[in-house]
Amino acid sequence: MKKIFISLFALFIFISCDNKESYMQDFSQFIQEVEDNADKYSEKDWKKADKKFEEYTGSIYKKYAEELTAEEKIEIAKCQTTYAALKAKAGIKDFGKSLKEAAQKAKEAFEEEK
Repeated sequence: MKKIFISLFALFIFISCDNKESYMQDFSQFIQEVEDNADKYSEKDWKKADKKFEEYTGSIYKKYAEELTAEEKIEIAKCQTTYAALKAKAGIKDFGKSLKEAAQKAKEAFEEEK
C-alpha cells in the first residue's frame, strides 16, 4: 500500500509539472515551504521532502533540461543549494540534540555509580 501511495505521489508531481514554467514555479514553491517549516520537520517529514526533492531534481528536471535557459538552471542550482543547507542545518541541530542527550545519559550513569 505504501509503495502504491509513493508511486501515485510521484506520478502526481510529474504530471503537475506540465511545462517548464510550472516546474520552475512548483520547485521554487516547494523550496519555500521547506524553508518555512524546516525547523519543525520530523524525520518522517524530511523523508517525504527528500522524495519530492529527488523528483524535482531527477526525472522532472530531465524532462525540461534541454528547454531551460542558463538563468533557469542557475535558479534550480540555488534551490538545490538552499535545500542542502536546510538539510545540513537540520542535521546539525539533530546532532547537537543527540550529543546533549548522550552527555545527560553519561552524567546520569556517573551519578548512579556514586
